[in-house]
Amino acid sequence: MTDPDGKLEKPEIVAAQAAEEKQLDLKPGWREAFLVIVEKHRRLLVLQLLASVPGSWLDTGLLQSGLLESGQDVESGRLASMADWLVEAGLVQSKGESPRMLRLTERGLDVAEGRSRASGVAWADGGF
Repeated sequence: MTDPDGKLEKPEIVAAQAAEEKQLDLKPGWREAFLVIVEKHRRLLVLQLLASVPGSWLDTGLLQSGLLESGQDVESGRLASMADWLVEAGLVQSKGESPRMLRLTERGLDVAEGRSRASGVAWADGGF
């Protein structure tokens, strides 16, 4: 093999580079699997933001700001879908449309604080 300058490379260097490249290969579907993990963590973060003001109704705009402060830039349509999912899972209650308001259920609080687990939500103790 030759390097970009046209010089021959030693076989052991070529073998090491090939091994390194192979090690970096990711399994098919890795991106989708990673996005599922991100979504689970975002759901947990929404629950934890709601848990920070127990019993209160928070509008989705405020939750969106809280997500952004936590490093998660979630567009409003995606947040609306996430809110629908959390309602269907029995983790939050919802009222109103503009602005849409959310409040934790008891089960949602248990999940947010790590006393319970819910499929589709990251574990509050750091698991997936």
